[in-house]
Amino acid sequence: MPLAVLELYLRTRDGAGVSGHFAMATGLVVLTFATALGIFGATMGIVLQAILEKPPSF
Repeated sequence: MPLAVLELYLRTRDGAGVSGHFAMATGLVVLTFATALGIFGATMGIVLQAILEKPPSF
């Protein structure tokens, strides 16, 4: 996926007009938010699981 995004970015940078640049910038912003949401979700899943897990009984 990152390589595909880089490929699109480089093609847009070299040969696209203003609308292409705007579309690429919008796509990068959307992918950035998706990545942040995924990191947040994974972190909360791990942290909440650790918090709600019963402590080991000895």
